[in-house]
Amino acid sequence: MADPLLSGDPRQLGSYWLAGRLGAGGQGVVYEGYDGAGGRVAVKALRPDRVGDAFRDQMGREVEALGRVAPFRTARIIEVGLDDVQPYLVSEYVPGPDLRTWVEENGPYDSGELFRLAIGVATALASIHRAGVTHRDLKPANVLLGPDGPRVIDFGIARTEEMTRSATGQLKGTPRWMAPELFQGEHASPAVDVWAWGAIVLFAATGRPPFDADTLPALSFQIRNKDLDLTVLPEPLRSLAGRALSRNPEQRPSAMELLEGLLGDEHGDSRLEAGTREAGGLPAASVRPSLGEAAEDAYARLAPDAQAVVPRVLLRMIVTASDADHALRQVAVEEFTDTESEPDTVRRVLDGLCEAGLLVREGDAIMLSTPALVRAWPRLRGWVDDERDALAGHHRLIDGARRWDDHGRKGGDLLQGTPLDEAVTRAVAGHRHLALNPLERTFLDHSVRAARRRNRNRTLVSAALTILLIVATATAGVAVAQGRTVARQRDTVVQQRDRAVGTRIAGVAATLRHTDPATARQFAVAAASLSPGGYEARNALLATDNQPVQYTYRPPGIDRTWRSAGDRTGRLRAYVRGNEVKVADVDVRRVVSSFRFPGEPLDTRSPSAGTVSLSADGKVLSLIKRDRTIGIHDTMTGRPFPASFRAPTPVQQLGRHGRRLLVGESDGMSVRDTTTGKSLLTIPYAMGAADVTPDEKYLVTAHGTEVDLWDLASGRKARTLRLVPGDERISNLALSPDGALIALRQGDRLWVGPFENPGPSQMAFQKVPEPALGENLAFSSGGRYVTLQGSVWDTQDLQSWTTDRHPAFKHPDPGCRSGTFGPGDRTLRCISFDNVVTVVSLGAILDPVEIFGAGNLVGKPLLSQDGSTLAGVVRASSNVEMWNPAKQARRGSLPFQGSSPVVRGELSADGRLLAKAHANGDIEIWDVLSRTQKTTLTTRRHLEYEPFTGDTVQIAFSPDRGTLAVLTNESGRASLLELWDIASGVRLSASSGQPPAGGQDRIQADHQTGGVRVLFSGDSRTVVSAPDQGVVEVATGRRLAAPDFAVGTPLAVNRAGVVAAKNPDGKIVLWDGRSLRRVADTTLAGTGPQAPAAFSPDGRLLAVADETTNQIRLWDLPRGQALGAPLTGFYRDKEDHGAPMIGRLAFTPDGSAVLAIDTSGRLRTHRVAPDKIKAALCAQFGPLSKANWKTHIPEVPYRSTC
Repeated sequence: MADPLLSGDPRQLGSYWLAGRLGAGGQGVVYEGYDGAGGRVAVKALRPDRVGDAFRDQMGREVEALGRVAPFRTARIIEVGLDDVQPYLVSEYVPGPDLRTWVEENGPYDSGELFRLAIGVATALASIHRAGVTHRDLKPANVLLGPDGPRVIDFGIARTEEMTRSATGQLKGTPRWMAPELFQGEHASPAVDVWAWGAIVLFAATGRPPFDADTLPALSFQIRNKDLDLTVLPEPLRSLAGRALSRNPEQRPSAMELLEGLLGDEHGDSRLEAGTREAGGLPAASVRPSLGEAAEDAYARLAPDAQAVVPRVLLRMIVTASDADHALRQVAVEEFTDTESEPDTVRRVLDGLCEAGLLVREGDAIMLSTPALVRAWPRLRGWVDDERDALAGHHRLIDGARRWDDHGRKGGDLLQGTPLDEAVTRAVAGHRHLALNPLERTFLDHSVRAARRRNRNRTLVSAALTILLIVATATAGVAVAQGRTVARQRDTVVQQRDRAVGTRIAGVAATLRHTDPATARQFAVAAASLSPGGYEARNALLATDNQPVQYTYRPPGIDRTWRSAGDRTGRLRAYVRGNEVKVADVDVRRVVSSFRFPGEPLDTRSPSAGTVSLSADGKVLSLIKRDRTIGIHDTMTGRPFPASFRAPTPVQQLGRHGRRLLVGESDGMSVRDTTTGKSLLTIPYAMGAADVTPDEKYLVTAHGTEVDLWDLASGRKARTLRLVPGDERISNLALSPDGALIALRQGDRLWVGPFENPGPSQMAFQKVPEPALGENLAFSSGGRYVTLQGSVWDTQDLQSWTTDRHPAFKHPDPGCRSGTFGPGDRTLRCISFDNVVTVVSLGAILDPVEIFGAGNLVGKPLLSQDGSTLAGVVRASSNVEMWNPAKQARRGSLPFQGSSPVVRGELSADGRLLAKAHANGDIEIWDVLSRTQKTTLTTRRHLEYEPFTGDTVQIAFSPDRGTLAVLTNESGRASLLELWDIASGVRLSASSGQPPAGGQDRIQADHQTGGVRVLFSGDSRTVVSAPDQGVVEVATGRRLAAPDFAVGTPLAVNRAGVVAAKNPDGKIVLWDGRSLRRVADTTLAGTGPQAPAAFSPDGRLLAVADETTNQIRLWDLPRGQALGAPLTGFYRDKEDHGAPMIGRLAFTPDGSAVLAIDTSGRLRTHRVAPDKIKAALCAQFGPLSKANWKTHIPEVPYRSTC
């Protein structure tokens, strides 16, 4: 087992329960963890202080890259939780030591073992390099020796602490295995991994590192100059290692060439399969047993009478909670002696399990060493499942008995009513694994006797009550008042209980949102119903509502050993293993058909997904059996088709309606009639990318760089199309549902163009990731979007595609290799290697509304502070159009141009006035409601808005609409703040900036990015603006508070005068708008350069946008904590520097939603009010089921939360 958890270690990360420590490093700690099914994983908890946005970006790219690696001799990434409070990564667990440790303990490999090791590591590298990934840190410590052979681990999932140098300069890690070109600052290409392969092979053969210097300079010299003795290596290893260790990276072989030299003439994917097969059977390694195996071993060492006691002992310490932190209870030693077990037997069980490390003793109390044991040990999971319905009641009885005994055995503490009836029923019915100890039995007996006494007394009391009725009537007024008081007290207790339970259930929702998003949303709704207004409940609502993943689904009993295929829409998916078939409807998440087929089972000798195929309409299923015969069946009934024929290769593909089947032949491919088995068409080249036209008249196939059209009626080639340049082959193709477009994958390019009259000049391409195993290319039902590897591309304007264009949307999960669009094209269905279907919302690209029409906006739009008014200049009319964003209704228009060009515009806080600043210094004030000009302010200054030259102007209205502030900054000078009376057009006052020492460069930078705001206090008497202005009084221009560089750039102000400002470190701090003193110690996370921000109407929430990601973070200011997951805003690839950014934010007047408008004029509305979110989640996912309620909320009677 792993080393025990330390006191500060988490017990759970995501949905994984942690059992122990595997190792620690600079980035964090690696734990042994277990999933809900008892699967063993490695969980790396990353240090939160190291996980900033830059790290998340880098790690996200690394995880995405690893996701493209086929699982040949590598440990795959299972889950990523970089947005969690405690960020983590989950990878496949590889039992066994690393190569360095094994060689240090056992010495060099013999020739046979060495050959298999070399094949295994080369296979892993070939798989990694084929996905376009370079490992960069290959070394013996990153090669794990599992029972099935070596595995290369990657991307920080190391099991031992690693350092580059110690404080004394002694080398302990990576540089010893680095290629010489890396010491010269050159780029890390796949050749550096080949160099490391050669060094690792030599290390395994000799038992010592090939370069053994102790300091970095000496090591660098050795690597660049030392001649190595390779005579210890047998051929062909000696020749291959010699080439791999060439100091010229161009002379080193590729990983595939290494495999070819080691395996012979096998080619293509089969070389990776052969490498995986040949690398097995490495020297016996000490494999760490899993926690469940260790528990089973300890259980087996107990005598039969002691084994019978184990479940009764363990179940006393287990609570049926859904999270690890609340899954266990500590139990006093004397509590274990029940009425069915001998005390000596109980003592032997406790001693044996403590000695095995499964239990820990603290004084006179004992508990499980880790909650993960409940998941890791199948036998214990079975005991818990057997007694799950009774456990909660059993523990309530245990706690009640202890409370009764500790408080003097008072009658009022005994059970009565329904709890007593349930306890008696359980005791009478009996349970296989639960038993009462003497105290609990006595407690139950006393409760039963007390209930009997109450029943006898009730008869006598009835007579007395008749006599007392007259007296009671006289004192009824007093009784009613007392009853009301008791009722209020009872209601208070119930509310307190519900709030506590709601807080706990909100934690359950947060735990489940990555693994079971649909159920997590139901728990969030339940939490909000039990604890309305609670932070945790609102946090759960916002987190679950704003995560893109809608739900995940994998039919019961299905795992990665089943082969699967889907229809064209992805709604139906067929799973096959052995002779069994299950067909699931992904949208309703249930199996709709299952059957067994006769004859040989499914052929699984090849990793090819082509052994199972589903027709595009989902009505026909075809599969290749082990004897290479093809079985064709009706999907719903399982009825076999009469045709019988063989498939020489394990590749086949059904047509759109299941009438045609494309089969891989030994010398090409053929199209067969699925009813008769007759061959309709023979194609003289190997089967590859193919599709059928919607009318099923033509088969479209890719051959090299060409696309062939085959007439299915005549069996002849109708046409050959040359649509892409170069000589790299086309590996994937798809036709849009209407046949109007064709999409082609060629290396790292995605080509899309018209299919009706195709030609090279009409094709447009985008750069895409390298091909991944099992990927597919699919159009949306309307043909506008196409998806590949979790990215979605918009084909609406192909002429605008450029080589550096970025996708319209990208799901970051590397497991999303195969994808289709969901109903209405509003979701993306991703299918992983583990047969898990993940449904992802495309709201980030579909929900924004083009208020002004696509491409019709000139400049940037304006949004009033109260969210009531949206304004933008429309290209077609050159007028300013005014809109109500909540109703998305046009309110009219105003003329835009005047006597000189407009350089800046602004709306008043309530959207009733519009100011237009002209270059000649005139500022026009317009009434939005009447669409008339109120006045013109004449500043007699030349005004410019050129953010990136430093000459800028900012304008703002006071809340009472009586004053206009004009802030100007000329490059290299202090700012000037002018305050104008709107009614008279007279300048009231002015203030020249006084930069704090050393602050001028920062102030200039703020102006150049357009980050400066002008903010009035709620009473319109003071202004906070540029960092060199401080607080300025409107009437006099007098400076009430001196400039303070620590304040930074003001972003937003609420009605109470609290200013949110971005400090020089990019963090957000809250200040008093009159004194510039901090109003709280809270420092909020950093954001982008301009950081659009807005307070809610009540001032309790702050929304801040990071325009580099187009995400919006919501902050609960009284708590100083973020609320939920970031609002997704508008999707924007971080690499896409030319994409529109969020320009303005505002809450709606009632505070129920956040409005965001981007620089292209797209509007997105985010609901943030708990009742609005609850209603939306209920409509989509429904309430929490009674079964889940009973399991997770037993202390509260079931109620419908929707």
